[in-house]
Amino acid sequence: KHKPRLCRLQKGTNGYGFHLNAIKEIPGQYLKQVVKGGAADVAGVKEDDVLLEVNGVNVEKESYEDVVMRIKDAKGNVTLLVASQEVYHYFKEQNMPITASMADPVSEALPCSTVSTPASKARAAPEPIELQSNQK
Repeated sequence: KHKPRLCRLQKGTNGYGFHLNAIKEIPGQYLKQVVKGGAADVAGVKEDDVLLEVNGVNVEKESYEDVVMRIKDAKGNVTLLVASQEVYHYFKEQNMPITASMADPVSEALPCSTVSTPASKARAAPEPIELQSNQK
């Protein structure tokens, strides 16, 4: 019942389809404004999920800026380990680290709408950044 989720996102034309939030002075990043039908939604990301890992690297104690750079450096494909608030707090109360090995295996299926074509990779303009800081 208490399991984190591994979500493989392939960046679509509108980015990854979520906003990364951090609350000042509180460690951790939260996923907000998950766009219905967007890459994050299709991959299984839910509103208010806690972000634990980016491409296998634990980011729980990293700064907001460092996590944003990790996601940007992923170049269009990123694997996120996320947990609902309930799951996150359950493991923290048990004083247990949350790792990718606890998650169910991920299906490799990607939605047809996000498959890259050679033409889409040829854009010269930099892609817009959809990550926003809503620090309080």
